[in-house]
Amino acid sequence: ERNASTGALTYRGVLKDGVNGVDGLDGANSVTLSPGGNHAYVTTNNDDAVSWFERNASTGALTYAGMLQDGVNGVDGLDYASSVTLSPDGNHAYVTGATDDAVSWYERNASTGALTYGGVLKDRVNGVYGLDYARSLTLSSDGKHAYVTGYIDDAVSWYERNASTGALTFG
Repeated sequence: ERNASTGALTYRGVLKDGVNGVDGLDGANSVTLSPGGNHAYVTTNNDDAVSWFERNASTGALTYAGMLQDGVNGVDGLDYASSVTLSPDGNHAYVTGATDDAVSWYERNASTGALTYGGVLKDRVNGVYGLDYARSLTLSSDGKHAYVTGYIDDAVSWYERNASTGALTFG
């Protein structure tokens, strides 16, 4: 909790990977809140996953709700998941996978926070370049374009975004 006048922070709680049914936090790397703040999304380096949590707006407390993991049930692009970004409308999530040299996208259920795998673009596959060790992604304010950094490529690449499906297109 943050004191508005002093800025001081007060510890309120913690969730740990493997404790009380929580999964998808081994090597936690990045956290993003949904529009409206009802859900939190976390990427992990070691679990190669993106997990989501319900958030209590009055206390800030998080409750584990689920995760998607690289290589499980057709999910691809999450190896060493490094960042998660939500679309301006909150309907889609985008995750960079550094070791996969990839960016993947997901449909987001606004009421439950659950993510459904949509697709992936990988460096040097089908003419895509600039994603070698993809680290972060940001979307334009109108939601029409995505910009992704590639650490090893010393690059930033950009993509058109389909607002209906969330799909990204290179070039």
